[in-house]
Amino acid sequence: MFYERLLLVCEEKGEKFTPLVKKLGYSPGSIKNWKNGTIPSGDIIKSFADYFGITTDYLLGREPSAPSNMTKEEALKFILSNMVGQDVSDSLYRQAAATLEALVKNRE
Repeated sequence: MFYERLLLVCEEKGEKFTPLVKKLGYSPGSIKNWKNGTIPSGDIIKSFADYFGITTDYLLGREPSAPSNMTKEEALKFILSNMVGQDVSDSLYRQAAATLEALVKNRE
């Protein structure tokens, strides 16, 4: 869960994953371990959470909601990726956004 959440936040914030890992002083070799499910130490998790202004619980999957500082686009992509269990294509995002806009218009 940590790896997937961190990857998602990096993507949403426009950060390149591997350069960020290096920037924060961690070995790029750690990425493979995280991808395979290894949970990093609390200090590592905290450094990423602090960098992005999100909670450690979010990165660990204990907090299901999107970080509060997300744009509407980021929040919708977050919700969709959690529903389908993987990254969301631009096509799926556009379809979902159009559907939601239609629902909102019909409600008014």
